[in-house]
Amino acid sequence: MGRSWMPARVRFPAIALAFSGYRGAGKTTLSRLCAAYLSCGFVSFGDWVRKTADARGLSHDLATLQKIGTELASRPRQFCLDVLSQASEWTRGSTIVIDGVRHCAVRDVLPALVKPTILANVFVDPPDKLREERLRARNDPFPELYTNDPNEYDLQDLKETADVVVTHTGSIDEIIAFMESIPHV
Repeated sequence: MGRSWMPARVRFPAIALAFSGYRGAGKTTLSRLCAAYLSCGFVSFGDWVRKTADARGLSHDLATLQKIGTELASRPRQFCLDVLSQASEWTRGSTIVIDGVRHCAVRDVLPALVKPTILANVFVDPPDKLREERLRARNDPFPELYTNDPNEYDLQDLKETADVVVTHTGSIDEIIAFMESIPHV
């Protein structure tokens, strides 16, 4: 089924892959696979939001995490710096995978913070039925696919402006093909 993946032997240009997508799209799964394939740093906006909830003594329920995420995104530069600081081994000019970009303001700040590394925005968009199955499998309390959720508003714009949109039905072939298409710098 598709390519098998092992740590990269091919030299890709330095790239920061920023993954976006709706709940249950498979962003984290795919971004972790890409980080392993590229043998590079990995950071997650979701991990930072959960760490913030823990520091405040708050639960990890969806509404609480979305509220914290929205609050942190209101200061996008600091939010990005905090998330990037999770990758102690990463330096500007080297490859990193960034999981969970959910706000346009965050997307807009990231290029300057990772420069001279090239930022590529990847939107993960599997079929709705597959997303619902994933949400139900992880016992998500809201498996229905909400399109009018205020926390999801920026995602359509993130999809429309993404450098690549992948379906992520279980393979990373689309991402690898995208990375291989980037000219070496």
